[in-house]
Amino acid sequence: MKRALLVALCVVLLLLLPLGIWTFCASSDLAGLPAAIEKGTGEEQVAVLETAESGDFLAALFSAGDERQRVALFRKNLFGRYEFFGDGSGSGAVHTYSYSERGERTLVAVYGAWPEGAERYSFELGGRRFEGARKGELLLDLYLEEGVNSSAGNLTLYGVDGAEL
Repeated sequence: MKRALLVALCVVLLLLLPLGIWTFCASSDLAGLPAAIEKGTGEEQVAVLETAESGDFLAALFSAGDERQRVALFRKNLFGRYEFFGDGSGSGAVHTYSYSERGERTLVAVYGAWPEGAERYSFELGGRRFEGARKGELLLDLYLEEGVNSSAGNLTLYGVDGAEL
């Protein structure tokens, strides 16, 4: 009986080992993040510029040898390790990426490079308005809203004086 249990445990561990190849460790160890983005997106020469976490999600602002900033999204799996599940890019300086999970919650990433003169932004999600402020040259904020099944809309940038850009 003990031997059968030990063999079963070894088989389970061997089956779970490949999962470690497709994931990387928790946010305290982000060294594997560029490789995980490269594997998930097919891009090469990935440089991670910023990261942000919210709940079980991690967003990474990255570039891949060009001028565009893109976002890669990761979700914690059953074992507490992050798995790549999507990426986005846009044509403007600041973008939103929305992901809804079965109507239970919506994740919104606001990302990009702040345009000259922009100091704040706002967007709408599920009838609420969300706002963020400039912290540096790059922008990466992550919002997780429970009970919402919609996309972010009406992204607006504001200058120092509060006027829309």
